[in-house]
Amino acid sequence: MSLNSKIDIATLPLSALLCNDEVLRFYKMCTDTLSIQAKLNNSALCSLSEENATLALKLAEMQRKVEAMESNKLPPEYPFPSPPTIITKLPSEASLSPSDSVSQRGYQSAHAMAFPAALPLIQHPDKCPADFSPAVLWTLRECHMDPTALRGKRINLSTAIRDKDGKPVHNLQDIKRTARFYFLSSMLNLPIPLNAPKRQTGLWWKTYRSDEWKAAIQYLEISHPVVAYCASHWKAEEIFRVVIQTRLDSERAKSKPKRQGKARGGQSAGLADVATQQLEKETDINSIDIVTSILIFPIIALITPE
Repeated sequence: MSLNSKIDIATLPLSALLCNDEVLRFYKMCTDTLSIQAKLNNSALCSLSEENATLALKLAEMQRKVEAMESNKLPPEYPFPSPPTIITKLPSEASLSPSDSVSQRGYQSAHAMAFPAALPLIQHPDKCPADFSPAVLWTLRECHMDPTALRGKRINLSTAIRDKDGKPVHNLQDIKRTARFYFLSSMLNLPIPLNAPKRQTGLWWKTYRSDEWKAAIQYLEISHPVVAYCASHWKAEEIFRVVIQTRLDSERAKSKPKRQGKARGGQSAGLADVATQQLEKETDINSIDIVTSILIFPIIALITPE
């Protein structure tokens, strides 16, 4: 090859190109950059993996607590803020055998009432915003007029809770789980007001514990903004109503066998009482016969000629 001939660098091997100082410097710079990028990627992946594992453990622990509280094995720890309570029944009025059920519940000490006050509820417009689909079911009246959002006369949550585009949400179970966990941890064991009945439906909470009810609605709408896509908070209220009614139905099913057992025991006791009364009656009659015989026989002996 003559000195005047041109060299096509595209055909040269890398080792030949690296003999040039500028090429070698550029090559090292690219190699260092790729190495740093790989380290950063590995570090980010490790960090994400650790965070994912931590969140998985927290989720498992939360699910365990929910299951334990639903089975009445774990006292609630009140992880959510609740407003201060109103005047309640005195400790002397508490039952001798308190229950932690919704319909018949024991009473708490004063320290359970020390909660920060709830913020006022965010008021939603009465009419559906322009950037929402009309199918979002903004008002409760629109929901009752939509046959796909009802199951008989009841609201079907799986089709009534909808996103901005009017399509039903896919995370309804997560929303209900949030509402159930809040109810069990922050509402279930609150004392019963003096003027309130024991059966605590959704309407009961709205009437007799309006502050706690508003705090629950607020928490659910903040946790799942899709629930707030409505007027007058009817979607969050309906979710809590279903959660509370499900709890009441579960308690009623648990208490039914006990009531039947008591009824059978009462019938058996009644039959035993009847048998005892009959036996006592017969005993009294026999006693009268014996006394009569003792008194009459000597008289007959006196008047009978020998």
